[in-house]
Amino acid sequence: MTAEELMDSLIQRLGLTDLESEGPGRWRIVFDADVAVDFQIENGSGIRLETVLGPLPEDEYWAETAVRAVLQRNLTQLNGVAQNVVFLHSDRPILSISRTENAENSDSESFAACVEDFVNAAEAWLEFLAVEAAPTPPGLAMRL
Repeated sequence: MTAEELMDSLIQRLGLTDLESEGPGRWRIVFDADVAVDFQIENGSGIRLETVLGPLPEDEYWAETAVRAVLQRNLTQLNGVAQNVVFLHSDRPILSISRTENAENSDSESFAACVEDFVNAAEAWLEFLAVEAAPTPPGLAMRL
């Protein structure tokens, strides 16, 4: 299938027939009311999925602590080839994840499964960041 056909099949599957493109080969779909996934057709045969996980804490110490926690979790999540890539934007302190699916190797079922896996991974990362990588409340932390 082509990337356009895969996106059309996903949009139909989700019942979003009124969904308008955000530009040539670009869509944003919000899943479970809190995971906004940007879809971008790349090079005609790839579909890049990306979602923002959130900003790093403004405090430098807590930002570094969050990045360390994310890197450590990311390394423990790697089983074989990593499907999702966690990254820090180069121009602003925001964490995101992305994944690129090759349309030539996909059909509508496998692409829908890929999207579901990606949304589940995003939700898991959001939960992790809210609980594990969140700064300790003031008064409970000691800096050495």
